[in-house]
Amino acid sequence: MENKSNITIEDISKNETQNSEDHESNPTSNNLHSRDFQKAWSKKLIIISYIILIFTTFVESFAADSTVALSSYATSSFNNHTLISTAQVVYKITAVCGYPILAKLADLLGRGEGFGLTVSCYSLAYILFATCKNGAGYIVGEVFFAIGRIGFKLFQQVFLADTTNLLNRGIWSTLPNAISGVPSTYAGSYIQDAFLEHSTWRWAYGCFAIVLGVCVIPLTTIMIIIDHKAKAKGLRKSPKILENIDKNQPWWKSLLQILGFEIDIIGGILLVLGTALFFIPFTLTGNATPYRWSEGRLIAMIAIGFIIIIGFIIWNFSSKHKPLRNRSPFIPSQSLASRTIIVILIMTALDAMENSAFNVYFSTVLQVGGYYSAGQATRIDNAKKISIDIGSVITGILMKYTHHTKVYVFIGVPLLILGHGLLVYFMNRNGVMERTILLYMMEIFTGVGRAFYQCALQVTIQAIAGVNGIAMSTGIFFCFQIIGALIGTAIAGGIWNEILIKKLNKYLPLEERKNTTKIFKSIKVAMSYEKGSIERDAISLSYRETIQIIGYVALGLIGPMLILMFFVKEVKLDEKRDVYSSDEEEISENKNE
Repeated sequence: MENKSNITIEDISKNETQNSEDHESNPTSNNLHSRDFQKAWSKKLIIISYIILIFTTFVESFAADSTVALSSYATSSFNNHTLISTAQVVYKITAVCGYPILAKLADLLGRGEGFGLTVSCYSLAYILFATCKNGAGYIVGEVFFAIGRIGFKLFQQVFLADTTNLLNRGIWSTLPNAISGVPSTYAGSYIQDAFLEHSTWRWAYGCFAIVLGVCVIPLTTIMIIIDHKAKAKGLRKSPKILENIDKNQPWWKSLLQILGFEIDIIGGILLVLGTALFFIPFTLTGNATPYRWSEGRLIAMIAIGFIIIIGFIIWNFSSKHKPLRNRSPFIPSQSLASRTIIVILIMTALDAMENSAFNVYFSTVLQVGGYYSAGQATRIDNAKKISIDIGSVITGILMKYTHHTKVYVFIGVPLLILGHGLLVYFMNRNGVMERTILLYMMEIFTGVGRAFYQCALQVTIQAIAGVNGIAMSTGIFFCFQIIGALIGTAIAGGIWNEILIKKLNKYLPLEERKNTTKIFKSIKVAMSYEKGSIERDAISLSYRETIQIIGYVALGLIGPMLILMFFVKEVKLDEKRDVYSSDEEEISENKNE
């Protein structure tokens, strides 16, 4: 009798071959689970789940907006205010690496299990913030906070995409954030002030640890209930990660198969290591840090990270070759191979570069160069955020009744460029900042333009990736937003550090140039000069001209989007859940794109 324990990597590889061949011969064969999964839903359960989702989204937004400025007080209590920049680095790198990992988790374990894990990290982060005794504890909390926040956003969008067809997806993917975002943006600041005035920053974190932890239980529960209903109907008998495992083989062989073939742990390590090394330098340069691009170690990190990322791409697309033949690649090939998906990701990154580059110092310039208060500057800046929330819902409604997506990309991109270009021009028109109403109008133009094409692009990338690629395509979409933001922030920091000092030395009276460094480093020092004085006018002009340079560079970043938008594939919206759920001709067309 043959010993079943004599199983090699080649044997495990052969067990994976049939599933791979089935997928190649029929791109929709693996979609059966996801499409039939919707049968587990009743109309009543859908309504209840969406109400709970909207409520939970409001609580999450309210918690974030009510604690957004508490980091200054937390780090100051440790006598280490510069820890804020370290925390921002940790958050951004965790987000870049976390999105694809959490998307993989959603596919392997399931939506309910993955969501429960991430929101547990979210609540734990607030607990760590409230109880930390030093800077190290605060940084650990920042890691869990990043996992929780990006996980909540990802699983929310995946949940909505799983339970909607293409016709309604634009509406429902934006409605929860629009309903919760507008009130929480303004109410959160008042709650934050109340905690600081009548209690402590620790209690603020502690209260929301309890509130958030309790309020996410219903949504987590309903996701798990849906999974159980699907199992009861025979639509899901076991977690996907265990479906192809031979129960008769030794445990270590099963572990090897799970890590090597189902999870593709090597691909995951290459992706995380490469992205971390490549993007850490972008987070370490700027006004708040001592690092500069001339340092060799930063250049070395970028070079090594780039090489590892190339290695990941080669590894990811060689899943049919040795040493681990027929493994499931960490990122499904369909999520990266489509021309439209690549174009969408490039557009997303360019948009995020523009937004982050201009926004980094926008509020500062409004206060110093436009003589606005901190509250007024915040309200002007928030006009864009609210415009995006409301404009996204309007776009979703229009998409529902026109059954098209591409037209909104054609409308949104030019509107964004027009709004941004005029806003930059108005920041220093004829030596002064334009009227407040015009600043608001341009922020609204920019927000509505971004809402139009972002909503259309997200629906498009999910439709082309297919129902089995919803989680990963959404995760990569959000990941490229973070990547763009990292690069944009680095660009803005480099220009600000280089140009503002020169402008101050150029315009300040000779006797005040000794204070240039102090003015550059502190907004309080810059605003301490009396309005109308020669010194303050020189400082204000320096700030406005510097933000204009950053703004025009950002305008150049989004300029290529006017060309790229023509390469975005039109997706016909109907009651199907992706572009593959129709006849064989349509499947072939998308497969050969």
